[in-house]
Amino acid sequence: MSRKYTEIIDFFNSHLKTLEIYLVSNLGEEGSDIRKEAVKKSRIGNPQLYSLSVDQLHEPYKRGEISIEQEAFHIIVGETFEGEWLGIAPKMSCDRTKRGGQRFLLAEPLVTENTINIKQNLSELILDLKFSVVECMAFYRKEKTIVEAGSIKQELLYRLLGSVGFFRAFTFEDYCNEDRSNSNQFRLLDEFLRSNLTNLQEYIVGLNARYFIYSVGQTEEKDVLGVSTMATWT
Repeated sequence: MSRKYTEIIDFFNSHLKTLEIYLVSNLGEEGSDIRKEAVKKSRIGNPQLYSLSVDQLHEPYKRGEISIEQEAFHIIVGETFEGEWLGIAPKMSCDRTKRGGQRFLLAEPLVTENTINIKQNLSELILDLKFSVVECMAFYRKEKTIVEAGSIKQELLYRLLGSVGFFRAFTFEDYCNEDRSNSNQFRLLDEFLRSNLTNLQEYIVGLNARYFIYSVGQTEEKDVLGVSTMATWT
């Protein structure tokens, strides 16, 4: 496996002029300074914590010694010598039936044939690659990897997070269908949104343990307005 990682690093160095690694996590912390400290104490950055179960992490978590992530994983992106972008991410588990109506799918990226060939070669090279991830607060090693390409970095990041399931875009779905116990209260919200906004869309950020829902649309003046909430898996 060490040789496998060496081959991948050599491949990146040969075909990409820049390389960046991002940590995608949901620690439930607000504020940049608080979040930075939480990331330093998180399990994804401390391999000695990988073998511990969630129960074993409870006491040091209560003492403030570590932070427990809901989900966490790395993505690796790089720019080709032609100025286009390639990236890889672990294939995470995601319940795609939660919220949202019809999902919006991205068209194929408009990139050069050389980038397409690099993507294909990279896809074959990473077949045995293992990613260390946190999923629903438990540690796993993922053996399936997603490869995406984009004409610019923002497009690539959007495609990667979309393929992983961390960022999803849908047509709007009524909130009263989600909460059966309080359906009348949510029906008023649904009616208000549908009466006052057009082009209603819904965005879900996060995976399974905790995710954020944003329902937005346009007013008559083409301003953007919406509501947001957080959902927690139970």
